[in-house]
Amino acid sequence: GKIFDEYSPEGKANVTVRIRPQSDGTPSYQVQILPLGASASFHGFPYRVNEIDGLIEIDPKGVSFELTGGDGGAAALSRIRR
Repeated sequence: GKIFDEYSPEGKANVTVRIRPQSDGTPSYQVQILPLGASASFHGFPYRVNEIDGLIEIDPKGVSFELTGGDGGAAALSRIRR
């Protein structure tokens, strides 16, 4: 898929999916992904970031990332709502 092609993720993660009906009968969903020391590389910046931890949330409003990662003690925090 598009996300895999753009970020080339590798590693383990815990994933939780919640689907609940709303009052109008349409489903509401929330997906939480907690990377466990994973790695990724954005196609536009081909530097692989290792030891990624944090939270990725997906819901009808979009995707948010709150992640840290880095090598050799360096770390970066990214908070993005897309």
